[in-house]
Amino acid sequence: MKNKAKSEYWIEMAEEDMKDAAISLKNNRFPSAVFHSQQCCEKVCKAILAFLGIEAGKTHFPSSVIELMVIRGNKYQMLNKDIETLERIVALSKILESQKEFPRYGWEMVDKIIMPSEIFDANKTTSFFKNAEEVVKLGRIFLKGF
Repeated sequence: MKNKAKSEYWIEMAEEDMKDAAISLKNNRFPSAVFHSQQCCEKVCKAILAFLGIEAGKTHFPSSVIELMVIRGNKYQMLNKDIETLERIVALSKILESQKEFPRYGWEMVDKIIMPSEIFDANKTTSFFKNAEEVVKLGRIFLKGF
């Protein structure tokens, strides 16, 4: 059962995260920009799942839920173009989801912590930001066209 209203809330929250990511990127707050880009992708994926009537639950890897419950087996009988759109969303989202807690907590080593600001630079962050922008765009296309 599709839940268009709930999916729209998720998309709106994703777009708010995109705005926060853009502000952080502009101000060279790279870990914050990555964090908000990551959150944006998670929320777009949750919008898609809500639209399809799937409860994502509390997960930071909703792209995997799309991959397992929607793409594999295609029980929703989607057109190839819709499956391709979802595959692209999943691929881009997984890149950001793979950053896990690094934008917030850094990378803990045995004798030190590598700070988030040491992990993320302008080039890497811009790439992550562009991924998130594409996920939002593709999410909107999928929700309108399906």
